[in-house]
Amino acid sequence: MLGLPSLVALLVICVSLFLLHPEPDKSSYLDVGTYGIAGLLANGARGVGQVFAWLGGIAAWIEEAIAVGLIAAVLFAAGLYFTGTGIRRHSAPARIVAFAIALVFLFFWLVVLLSLSRSAMAVPVMGVAISLYTVWVLGWRYA
Repeated sequence: MLGLPSLVALLVICVSLFLLHPEPDKSSYLDVGTYGIAGLLANGARGVGQVFAWLGGIAAWIEEAIAVGLIAAVLFAAGLYFTGTGIRRHSAPARIVAFAIALVFLFFWLVVLLSLSRSAMAVPVMGVAISLYTVWVLGWRYA
């Protein structure tokens, strides 16, 4: 449910990032004294085009950030799938993999908790608590 749509979205984003790059604009501004109003209009259009190119750069950066998030979602879905398949067949190795995943999440939430200010600690504290409980259940309760 999570992995396949994330993988398809990741492939679409990768195709758009790597294959759909416009050629850079190498033209220069026209001399308004020589070309008159046509040069002024062309320079204005080029300036507006540069603003849109700057906004396109921001959109490309956001698209790259979404691609990184989709990679994480695909890897997380693959880990969940193989952990679930392993629980059905052999519970001990699956518990070890799930324990490692829980430790990664615990580390992530601890980093987020330590990097935020005191006023924004509610969500990371809940993430740390859930991760600690998961580590406790997988590691020590069934050991």
